[in-house]
Amino acid sequence: MHVINEVVEYFVRAEHSFTFVEKHDFTASTAKRDIMKSYKFYEEKLKSILHAHSGRFCLTSDLWTLRNKLGFLSLTIHYIDSNWNLNKRVISFKMLESPHTEYNIANFITKELQYWGITDKIFSITLDNVTNNDTAEMFLKEKLSLSLHGILFQIRCCAHILNIIVQDGLSNLSSPIEKIKDIVHNINNSQARYELYIKCYIDVPHRWNSTYLLSDSTIKYKDVLNLYYSHLSQNSRCPLEKIEEHDWMLEKLVRDFLKVFDDSTKFFCGVYYPTSCRVIIQLINIYAKYSKFYGQSFGIFDEINVRFNETKI
Repeated sequence: MHVINEVVEYFVRAEHSFTFVEKHDFTASTAKRDIMKSYKFYEEKLKSILHAHSGRFCLTSDLWTLRNKLGFLSLTIHYIDSNWNLNKRVISFKMLESPHTEYNIANFITKELQYWGITDKIFSITLDNVTNNDTAEMFLKEKLSLSLHGILFQIRCCAHILNIIVQDGLSNLSSPIEKIKDIVHNINNSQARYELYIKCYIDVPHRWNSTYLLSDSTIKYKDVLNLYYSHLSQNSRCPLEKIEEHDWMLEKLVRDFLKVFDDSTKFFCGVYYPTSCRVIIQLINIYAKYSKFYGQSFGIFDEINVRFNETKI
């Protein structure tokens, strides 16, 4: 039995398919049966812990759509146990059928909380800062037994708010950043060039921190990228633009500035320490760091400054 439990844990942690065992004298159906049996055991164990808990739970939830257009919603609970340890448990990770309306989101979360038997133990929920989540929160208030009449129920996701602010600001920085992105993408499109020159982070749309990581890695290879362009530009059909010294100066400025937001975002995304009580400190730190750049950035951070001052967290 101990060996079976070890195999099940290995399968789950390594994320192997059920058919993986068929290469080792087992069957996929047996692997599936053992994994589901283990899942039910730990599910009942967690239910017992949650039912016995005398305090309340804080929720975090996120909804996103995969490339195949299927939407998934996750639901995580956070609580402090009798030994004053901060715990988190993912209690749901399921596909959410369309349409992803406010009512469907609220109904999905309510059903999951009812399944776990904790509808009367919820204190707050943290959601992305979008309009349909605001309405979903109003529906949830009507279905849950909340303390303080739900005044402290909705918590806005600070990491998401920072993401919106920075995305708006980066929309004004297309020229110097795009030149460097194009060269990095050109290198990464070929395995030979990738292995010969550099291994830089790939910029991912809608994830500004990938822009920060891209800037941080490319600045280290400034001379290499310039050399690569000089070789490529010998071809009259070179599709890339030359990166001027002014572009590199702006790239370094962007890198240094985005590091402030990257550090704060990583802090906000922590799960094993309290974050809400330190939001103001982080915002003050961002503002203080921004003051150092103000007046020396050729106006490229003006949009971020406007959105930051307008933000309500």
